[in-house]
Amino acid sequence: MTGGAPPLAVSFDGSTSTDPDVGDTLTYAWDFDGNGSTDATGVSASHTYNTAGTYNARLTVTDQGGLSNSTTRTITVASGTIAIVVTEPATGRTFKTGALVPVRATATYADGRPVDSSAFSWTLNIEHCVPNAPDSCHSHDLTSLVGNRRVFVMPDHEYPSFVEARLTVDPGDAAPASVVVPVNFRLVDLDVQTLPAGLDVLVGSAAETAPFTRELAMAATTSLSAAVSQTVDGVQYDFVEWRLNGVRLSTQRFAELNLEQDGAVVAVYSADGGVPDVEQPSTPRGLTTTALTSSIRLNWTASTDNVGIAEYEVYRSTDGSFGTLVSTSTSTSFTDGNVSQGVDYTYAVKAVDGAGNRSWRSNLSTEAISNGGGLDTERPTTPRGLKATRINAGVNLTWTASTDNVGVVRYQIYRSADGTLGPLFATTTNTSFVNESVALGETYTYAIRAEDAAGNVSWRSNLASITVD
Repeated sequence: MTGGAPPLAVSFDGSTSTDPDVGDTLTYAWDFDGNGSTDATGVSASHTYNTAGTYNARLTVTDQGGLSNSTTRTITVASGTIAIVVTEPATGRTFKTGALVPVRATATYADGRPVDSSAFSWTLNIEHCVPNAPDSCHSHDLTSLVGNRRVFVMPDHEYPSFVEARLTVDPGDAAPASVVVPVNFRLVDLDVQTLPAGLDVLVGSAAETAPFTRELAMAATTSLSAAVSQTVDGVQYDFVEWRLNGVRLSTQRFAELNLEQDGAVVAVYSADGGVPDVEQPSTPRGLTTTALTSSIRLNWTASTDNVGIAEYEVYRSTDGSFGTLVSTSTSTSFTDGNVSQGVDYTYAVKAVDGAGNRSWRSNLSTEAISNGGGLDTERPTTPRGLKATRINAGVNLTWTASTDNVGVVRYQIYRSADGTLGPLFATTTNTSFVNESVALGETYTYAIRAEDAAGNVSWRSNLASITVD
């Protein structure tokens, strides 16, 4: 195929034509535009195409006996160059395994006309490197798509890797153009340890000596492998089990995991036939909570363990769920003095033995300190100084904290695309928030309201607008 922008000068050469009858005289007829008429004669010719389009140039060679044969060549005369803009995936956006990934783009001719969607073709490949060996990389075919607005599923693949999205736009009446966009995985960290420390384990396709930390693609399938036995300082250790976040994952040397958040895995070995303590304590029962003047008292029944209980972990939330770790106790009671009046606190307890084995959580128990018997009807103060700034992950919002007679429990985030106070978009307990679900070229307007435990909501903050570009 020959192509270029008009005026396009093309040289033609028919000198390689031959005839079985040696000595026959050959004649040449050139049809430059495929309309059936002869535009030139001679063994070679030239023609200038002044109008954009696709032409089938034909050469017919005839011998002196009247026998002939023809051949054609396609000439593409482009109307100019095209410009491609990829809008999705947005810069800095990442995706976990199994997520739907949008691929969207626009293309325009030099005169501003849009290129039709049928001219867009995407070729998607997985570019994969071996962990800790950045030069050992290779490519896997993933899929291909046609159209300017499509989606694909983020693959289940070992990290480090990414999806290379190669877009080619070929409208036929202009020179084709291509652009390559990397689509990156959202990552989690896996802390890898062995018991005892210093043993070798295989995570994915790369082995290392523990302890170490490995980045993984979120929700991707990751394989674990451990040797039957290993020797350290002359002592032989035999494999017992894998533990994930303190809980037994598998007693097989080969195991798999899928992490949605950071985690820790331990390959447990025993020495000289000794078996480590892997038994969980029993669950603490009968958790009760009692409100005192300025604190909340917790009591529960003791757990049992094959070796012994080392401590109890106390968890707390303000939304009725199983919360975060706030303290520990070596007895079967605990007093929480870091509380505010009028706030409902929900508690749970876990038992921990000397080997780090944790029990299942106790029942949940909720308690609040009275604020004198009256209903809390006081609004929190208005959040001030709302700012919206552009970061790679999207839009970062920051504001100053509100105050309340009892306590602020969350902030409500509102968003619109028309410059007004929009609908409720998200909530957070912090004085900052990252909005990742944004589109390039859109202008967003944000506002914040503070909310206390009684459901009182402050007046809205100032409006903050930003254009994502």
